[in-house]
Amino acid sequence: MARHPHFLAARTPEVSRDQFPNQLDILPAMQVQETALIKAFDANDWIYQTWAYDRHDVGTTPGMNGDTVKALRAIKAKTLIMTGTKDLLNPNGSRRTPRVSSATCASRRSVPAP
Repeated sequence: MARHPHFLAARTPEVSRDQFPNQLDILPAMQVQETALIKAFDANDWIYQTWAYDRHDVGTTPGMNGDTVKALRAIKAKTLIMTGTKDLLNPNGSRRTPRVSSATCASRRSVPAP
């Protein structure tokens, strides 16, 4: 846990329950995470990452007029869309996860959660 403290924040509730059957056992792991992150934490970095995440929409490409499906269909390169099976921000089937059928040369693979 100490080598990768950021993984604690990226866990689904199910993963946390599996690793820490006694809920209070997670507290030492959380303290390790807090100690490691507080040294390098920069709120501005997180703000900019959030803005970048929210603005990554191919539909805003010039000439696409906000039409994400049109933009996806315009992609000529082979594209692999990978989604995590327990991704908390973009769950499989969510509106933010592009449909493979929208991109002419795309295929999708789900990456199983540990």
